[in-house]
Amino acid sequence: MKERRAFKRIKKSYHIEYGPLNAVVQPSALKPGTLIDLSAGGILFSCTDAFPLGTHLVVHIQVSGWRLGSDGIEKSGNADDELTLKTIVEVVRITTQAGDEAPHVAARFLGRILPEKDQGGSNHV
Repeated sequence: MKERRAFKRIKKSYHIEYGPLNAVVQPSALKPGTLIDLSAGGILFSCTDAFPLGTHLVVHIQVSGWRLGSDGIEKSGNADDELTLKTIVEVVRITTQAGDEAPHVAARFLGRILPEKDQGGSNHV
Protein backbone atom coordinates (compact mmCIF):
# COMPACT_ATOMS: atom_id res chain seq x y z
CA MET A 1 0.00 0.00 0.00
CA LYS A 2 1.41 3.37 -0.99
CA GLU A 3 2.03 5.92 1.78
CA ARG A 4 -0.42 8.82 1.41
CA ARG A 5 0.90 11.11 4.12
CA ALA A 6 1.95 14.59 3.06
CA PHE A 7 4.59 14.87 5.82
CA LYS A 8 7.11 12.48 7.34
CA ARG A 9 6.25 11.34 10.87
CA ILE A 10 8.76 11.53 13.69
CA LYS A 11 8.25 9.16 16.63
CA LYS A 12 8.80 11.05 19.90
CA SER A 13 7.53 10.52 23.41
CA TYR A 14 7.27 14.08 24.66
CA HIS A 15 5.04 15.17 27.53
CA ILE A 16 2.04 17.16 26.35
CA GLU A 17 -0.89 18.92 27.90
CA TYR A 18 -4.23 19.26 26.12
CA GLY A 19 -7.55 20.90 26.80
CA PRO A 20 -10.49 22.89 25.47
CA LEU A 21 -9.95 26.18 23.66
CA ASN A 22 -10.56 28.16 26.87
CA ALA A 23 -7.27 26.68 28.15
CA VAL A 24 -5.58 29.50 26.21
CA VAL A 25 -6.62 31.82 29.03
CA GLN A 26 -7.27 29.16 31.70
CA PRO A 27 -4.23 26.81 31.73
CA SER A 28 -5.63 24.93 34.75
CA ALA A 29 -8.04 23.28 32.26
CA LEU A 30 -5.12 21.40 30.65
CA LYS A 31 -4.67 17.64 31.24
CA PRO A 32 -1.53 15.52 30.77
CA GLY A 33 -1.02 13.28 27.76
CA THR A 34 1.82 11.61 25.85
CA LEU A 35 2.93 12.45 22.33
CA ILE A 36 3.34 9.35 20.16
CA ASP A 37 4.48 11.00 16.95
CA LEU A 38 4.39 14.30 15.13
CA SER A 39 4.81 15.74 11.67
CA ALA A 40 4.60 19.16 10.08
CA GLY A 41 0.88 18.55 9.64
CA GLY A 42 -0.19 17.25 13.02
CA ILE A 43 0.28 14.96 16.01
CA LEU A 44 -0.78 11.61 17.43
CA PHE A 45 -1.09 11.47 21.22
CA SER A 46 -2.55 9.28 23.93
CA CYS A 47 -4.82 10.77 26.55
CA THR A 48 -7.64 9.93 28.93
CA ASP A 49 -10.41 11.50 26.84
CA ALA A 50 -12.10 10.67 23.57
CA PHE A 51 -13.31 13.65 21.55
CA PRO A 52 -15.81 14.02 18.72
CA LEU A 53 -14.18 14.43 15.32
CA GLY A 54 -13.70 18.10 14.49
CA THR A 55 -13.13 19.13 18.13
CA HIS A 56 -10.61 21.97 18.47
CA LEU A 57 -8.12 21.65 21.33
CA VAL A 58 -5.23 23.59 22.80
CA VAL A 59 -2.09 21.42 22.98
CA HIS A 60 1.18 22.30 24.73
CA ILE A 61 4.12 20.12 23.64
CA GLN A 62 7.21 20.04 25.87
CA VAL A 63 10.25 19.52 23.61
CA SER A 64 13.75 19.05 24.95
CA GLY A 65 16.95 20.18 23.26
CA TRP A 66 15.32 23.26 21.67
CA ARG A 67 15.06 26.91 22.66
CA LEU A 68 13.61 30.19 21.54
CA GLY A 69 16.33 32.18 19.78
CA SER A 70 16.40 35.63 18.24
CA ASP A 71 15.27 34.21 14.86
CA GLY A 72 12.66 31.82 16.24
CA ILE A 73 12.90 28.21 17.41
CA GLU A 74 16.38 26.70 17.24
CA LYS A 75 18.11 23.52 18.31
CA SER A 76 20.09 24.27 21.47
CA GLY A 77 22.54 21.38 21.70
CA ASN A 78 21.68 21.11 25.42
CA ALA A 79 19.30 18.25 26.28
CA ASP A 80 18.31 20.08 29.49
CA ASP A 81 16.83 23.00 27.53
CA GLU A 82 13.07 22.69 27.23
CA LEU A 83 10.65 24.60 25.04
CA THR A 84 6.85 24.61 25.22
CA LEU A 85 5.17 24.75 21.82
CA LYS A 86 1.58 25.96 22.10
CA THR A 87 -0.77 24.98 19.31
CA ILE A 88 -4.41 24.65 18.35
CA VAL A 89 -5.37 21.36 16.73
CA GLU A 90 -8.43 19.72 15.21
CA VAL A 91 -9.24 16.09 16.08
CA VAL A 92 -9.35 14.03 12.87
CA ARG A 93 -9.27 10.44 14.21
CA ILE A 94 -9.64 8.52 17.49
CA THR A 95 -8.38 4.95 17.83
CA THR A 96 -7.76 2.50 20.63
CA GLN A 97 -4.88 0.04 20.61
CA ALA A 98 -5.22 -3.55 21.83
CA GLY A 99 -4.12 -3.73 25.47
CA ASP A 100 -4.07 0.06 25.79
CA GLU A 101 -7.02 1.72 27.51
CA ALA A 102 -5.98 5.25 26.53
CA PRO A 103 -7.43 6.54 23.26
CA HIS A 104 -4.98 7.67 20.58
CA VAL A 105 -5.98 11.03 19.15
CA ALA A 106 -4.82 12.10 15.68
CA ALA A 107 -5.06 15.85 15.22
CA ARG A 108 -4.01 18.30 12.54
CA PHE A 109 -2.35 21.59 13.37
CA LEU A 110 -4.53 24.66 12.86
CA GLY A 111 -2.03 27.21 14.16
CA ARG A 112 0.48 28.19 16.78
CA ILE A 113 -0.30 30.27 19.84
CA LEU A 114 2.24 33.06 19.98
CA PRO A 115 3.20 34.92 23.15
CA GLU A 116 1.70 38.39 23.47
CA LYS A 117 5.10 39.96 24.14
CA ASP A 118 8.43 38.62 25.38
CA GLN A 119 7.82 38.06 29.07
CA GLY A 120 11.47 38.15 30.12
CA GLY A 121 12.95 35.29 28.13
CA SER A 122 9.97 32.94 28.27
CA ASN A 123 10.44 29.62 26.49
CA HIS A 124 6.81 29.34 25.47
CA VAL A 125 5.86 29.70 21.79
